[in-house]
Amino acid sequence: MPAIVSLHRGWTANLKTLLSSAKRNVLIASPFITQEGVLFVHKHLSSKLRNTGDCRIITNLSPNNIVQEATDPRALKFLADRVRGLTVWHLPKLHAKVYIADVTSAIVTSANLTSGGLTQNYEYGIHFAELATVSQIREEVTAYSDLGACLSPQELKHYVAVSEQVRAAFQRQQRTVSRTAKAQFEKLFFTAENELISLRISGASRTRVFERTIEYLLSRYGPMTTPEIHNRVKSIHPDLCDDTIDRVIGGEHFGKKWKHAVRTAQSHLKEAGRIELIGRQWHLQRDAT
Repeated sequence: MPAIVSLHRGWTANLKTLLSSAKRNVLIASPFITQEGVLFVHKHLSSKLRNTGDCRIITNLSPNNIVQEATDPRALKFLADRVRGLTVWHLPKLHAKVYIADVTSAIVTSANLTSGGLTQNYEYGIHFAELATVSQIREEVTAYSDLGACLSPQELKHYVAVSEQVRAAFQRQQRTVSRTAKAQFEKLFFTAENELISLRISGASRTRVFERTIEYLLSRYGPMTTPEIHNRVKSIHPDLCDDTIDRVIGGEHFGKKWKHAVRTAQSHLKEAGRIELIGRQWHLQRDAT
């Protein structure tokens, strides 16, 4: 095929070719994923890739997406049970839709991995088949996904159970004006949000997540002031940057708690020789002059 092909209606033929051609790995970034999309992927992956390859799925498992039935964790578990090397990554601000096979083929599109995205909506995208371009797309999307939470099979199974409770509570609330039903839904919704936050900092701390993010931002966008870093960090991790929580010491308020965590992350990176402050801007150490 040509190095660049435009896609619109019928684009799933290209996606089918991309998936079936993958020999070692597949990367899928889609904020919305439903059973129809998962079945399409499973059908067109080769048996060799399902058994011995790697498949990374990046999505948004936020409770809002679940109650709106935009994303179905059960579908992801279905695929995880059938693709041995599959990993599921959660990032709340994901909006990109990207499909990559090895370093040979990449589709960047408006289409989610859903029934609407595959067959119903008018979508538009570009199919790339040039090695350097595909490699760059893969590297950039992978680096971004590394800022999220990778769910183990056990964690995914547990979150499916949590999401089912949230979904059922939401449906009960929709059928009644009962305050009890509403309170139960809000409680379960809050629990699901906390589950995701726990997964996001699993095995580390919020500060460590911010350290990785600061290095990512400085490598992608160059030197930044602390306020600029705050804005960028919050845009990636809104769930970890709660402006309603202040740091309180001895009854006195000392600003937003998450901003203190960002400053702590900056200090850790500076002490480790990873970044340095020149004037008012933070630089990666290797870029310092």
